[in-house]
Amino acid sequence: MQHNADRDSGAVVPHWLNDAFMLDIIQQARSDYSIGLCHNCKFHRFEPRANHSSVLFRTTVHFRSKRSPQEQAISLVVKIEPQSVLLKNRSLFETEVRLYREVLPAMGRVLADAGENLDTPSLFYFAGKPTGVIVLEDLFPGGWIGGGEIKRFEDLQPVIDSIAKFHAASFVLNKKSTSLSDISNVFMQNNVKGARDMFRQLFHSFADAVRNWEGFAQIGTKLQHLKPSFEDKLNQIYIPNRSGTDGPGYNVLNHGDFHAKNLLHKMKTSPGSTDRIERTALIDFQLCHWGTPAIDVLYLLDLVIDRELKHTHQEQIVRQYHRDFVDYVTRMGHLGWIPSLQDLLAELKRSAFLELFHIVIFEQFKYVDLSKVSVEDFVAGRAKNSGVNSEKFRSLARNELRDLQHRGILD
Repeated sequence: MQHNADRDSGAVVPHWLNDAFMLDIIQQARSDYSIGLCHNCKFHRFEPRANHSSVLFRTTVHFRSKRSPQEQAISLVVKIEPQSVLLKNRSLFETEVRLYREVLPAMGRVLADAGENLDTPSLFYFAGKPTGVIVLEDLFPGGWIGGGEIKRFEDLQPVIDSIAKFHAASFVLNKKSTSLSDISNVFMQNNVKGARDMFRQLFHSFADAVRNWEGFAQIGTKLQHLKPSFEDKLNQIYIPNRSGTDGPGYNVLNHGDFHAKNLLHKMKTSPGSTDRIERTALIDFQLCHWGTPAIDVLYLLDLVIDRELKHTHQEQIVRQYHRDFVDYVTRMGHLGWIPSLQDLLAELKRSAFLELFHIVIFEQFKYVDLSKVSVEDFVAGRAKNSGVNSEKFRSLARNELRDLQHRGILD
């Protein structure tokens, strides 16, 4: 395949990603074939290390037409299927396309009944062959910004609101008209066994390291005992609860990759005070999964906010999420059974092993120098400069492991 180089970013742009491609997308989106480009499109590689599940480019298309002779502009993001052996799986692409084409619009309709909407990018184009491509609205020019882990509780309400709204809309939609039970996080399911094997190797390496930490002999031994069951414990969390009165728990559509880098925020600026998050948008729907709401709620607690905020406000956060969930479900006209706070707490307790997984995999990942090691080598436990060599990570892990031991999650 021939490529063109982006002079500004140094990124390699596929030869088919060109003016003609973008012009066709805008013409179809506007149903106006008199549209012409005002000048050439410039493509910029977008955060190449922030999102390992896709290759992303950004561009702004400037155009005019016979209908609207004044120059207009639309900013777009082009997502291309990854070539990584670890991440390349057609189901990831198909899941995201289904969300943008079918599920998110259906959620929008049921939310409209409650006078609400869900902040997500709009879909402009998709194609599956020869390479999977999705073209989406670029939210950044509209004032949305990315951010890191949230450290202030007062900034958290829009985030809680966004995921509670997403869960509630899926809960109502599944009851009303559209079955979502076949949407699964293939990254954790049996058809991606190689990925789970890699996670298992990283867990084994972590357990071996902890065994040698001073004062952690008992916890290290418990982690060694968890080695044979690590994969099964993780898989059990991703098996949806049985529906009906005879089964425990309940299900929602989880975002599945609900961490700080998959959130965009709009800020509220007030003179003389610190900017605050006013709205939160969800992006990246490749790992959506029908199952226990504990998946996203634990991601919220572990990977959206910092650890201090989790430990000081966890109960308040969980209660607020449940209040928002119930409020949205009720306002959307659902008349059947609604999960109680105790039902949610039971789900969190049943899925608590995911907290250990977050420490071993995702928390450790923050301390890996990706300029010196590949993602595949890190996840496979082959990286010599992995997170366990960082004293800052070891300090955090010691505190978290003591807490997990106290709660019986390591038994």
